[in-house]
Amino acid sequence: MSNHRDPEADDLFVDHLLQQELGAATPRDHAARIAAASSATLASAADKVDAAGALSEQLEQTEQTGQPGQPARQQPRWRYRPILVAAAAVLLVAIGAYAFAPHWRSPSASDGERGQALLDEFHRVMPRYPAHLRDARRRRDLLANALPVLREILSFGQENGDALIARRLSGFEIYAAVIGDREMHQALQARADGGDATATGQLLTTQLITTEDTTARAEVLANLADHLKRQPQVAGTIAKCLEAAELTTPESELLAESIPDPLVANALVHASQLAATSPRRLLGQPLELQGKLFDDRHFDTRSLRGQPVLVCFWATWCRPSLEAIDAIQRVRRSYPELAAVGISCDHDTKALRNYLADHPQSDWPQFFDRARSGWHELAFSSGVKRIPFVLLIDPQGVVRDVDVGAELAAAVRRHLGH
Repeated sequence: MSNHRDPEADDLFVDHLLQQELGAATPRDHAARIAAASSATLASAADKVDAAGALSEQLEQTEQTGQPGQPARQQPRWRYRPILVAAAAVLLVAIGAYAFAPHWRSPSASDGERGQALLDEFHRVMPRYPAHLRDARRRRDLLANALPVLREILSFGQENGDALIARRLSGFEIYAAVIGDREMHQALQARADGGDATATGQLLTTQLITTEDTTARAEVLANLADHLKRQPQVAGTIAKCLEAAELTTPESELLAESIPDPLVANALVHASQLAATSPRRLLGQPLELQGKLFDDRHFDTRSLRGQPVLVCFWATWCRPSLEAIDAIQRVRRSYPELAAVGISCDHDTKALRNYLADHPQSDWPQFFDRARSGWHELAFSSGVKRIPFVLLIDPQGVVRDVDVGAELAAAVRRHLGH
């Protein structure tokens, strides 16, 4: 059997499932059908796509090992794609159901909308990779923009009991303490001193997130493992909070030994294994990108040696990507020594051509594969799973920062030193 899944076939299969349930043949049709579908139809579509994602995982394992349910010897390139596609489709159905089915709305729907808006703002102002928060300079850069958002989230969650936020309040409290909210840190300390085992775990998690030194980090891990052994009732809450620590696999395995619930322990280890595939692994490593540009010329980023370079993974259909492109243009006006390179994940060649024609200021090289449009091969090889995504490469070709879109100017200022 083949070792590689066909991404276009995966997309078509999910579309086929939605077509069966909703009677829609294209993504645009899907949106219209979602608006008109009954709750039963939407639930059925979600169940089928979800089941397809789980089944594809089993089939992938069988394909690689010849034994159902056995771990694959080699992770093929498309290992997670069907699951991600299925998850996206389920999310689309859920959003459509919420947005377009009035009989599903509750009297507090406006609170739910505000809760989602606050979460969106949180993701906008915070780095996607929690391990970035180990950098004290980055935490200082975040304080002014992120702290007001976190305080509003905590206030809203406590006052309204919104499910989106309420179940994550412990994590938001940790984030506030991490970026420098003294009031939150003092409140957690007071609760811990009063015997609150969860607050003690939150403080230890806060230390873990902000500690870079290997020896000191090992000591914090040992203290947290001991706490979880003595207070097993808080393991589930703390394990959820530990998502903000972006543990390595050895670190998560150490803590998992202290968690009595095997489901919680396994989830902790699995999260760290996924994090190990993130683009953060590129930090401090030389990175060379080469391939065909939109105009069919071959390009190699080695030609930019001697200049700092921003590499932007993007697409014209992604509104945040267009905002990232605008931000790159602005920062290059302040730092003319900066070069830029785009990696287009567009499906539509015409859309990309029109955008570049209408925006001549985006005059940097644009990687694009006409033979295989969509998610670019360079995105797969770099571990980029969502866009926009911006890397900062130093003049020697070494990756110095990843996912700097939300704090682009601050990241450039940190690394260029002016």
